[in-house]
Amino acid sequence: MLYLHGGGYQTGSPRSHRGLGRAAGAPVHVPHYRRAPESPYPAAVDDAAAAYHALRAAGHTSQHIALAGDSAGGGIVLALLLRLRDNGEELPGSVGLISPWLDLELRSPTLRANARTDAMLDPAWLGEAAADYRGDAEGPELRPLEADLAGLPPVHVVAGTDEILLGDADALVERLRAAGGPVTYRRAERMWHAYPVLASMLREADDAVAALGAALRRDCTPG
Repeated sequence: MLYLHGGGYQTGSPRSHRGLGRAAGAPVHVPHYRRAPESPYPAAVDDAAAAYHALRAAGHTSQHIALAGDSAGGGIVLALLLRLRDNGEELPGSVGLISPWLDLELRSPTLRANARTDAMLDPAWLGEAAADYRGDAEGPELRPLEADLAGLPPVHVVAGTDEILLGDADALVERLRAAGGPVTYRRAERMWHAYPVLASMLREADDAVAALGAALRRDCTPG
């Protein structure tokens, strides 16, 4: 598994997501990608692409690689997928997205509707984080909810109904289904943003990570 950690494109590290890696039940590679504001887009996606290519160069077939990420890491995952597909490269065997942050324009109504129920994320911080990451850049990698999502591998999405970015996950699942792609959606009641990151500390997180890990392994080892 190649895992891109969250943190609003600004914070977080492989160390901050160790618990999730242990709970996944598979070897997990978590690159220390460059972050904003010092290194805005496309630095993080470039680093994710370099990590994917390193796994391929080490002899791992694309079918046996699972690509996953939470929050901003989920946005990087989807940007990387679009880049690989548009470049005609072989895609990973499976994709897992936990509470992905995909709309840097912050247009989802759940940002306001769930502002008091999300125990993890404060909407007041997101605008500045989005501006620092995006800079002056444009393009489909920064607007994945508006991109063509056809031809992607199986995608497994996890989100909580109490989180402010629920609208991003809902919209992504709807777009993937409309594009005819294989997708599953664990929409957990009364859970907050990126709750599976608390694996080994929260039963609901353990259950979500176990189910996600099983789906990723199943896709990557067909037959």
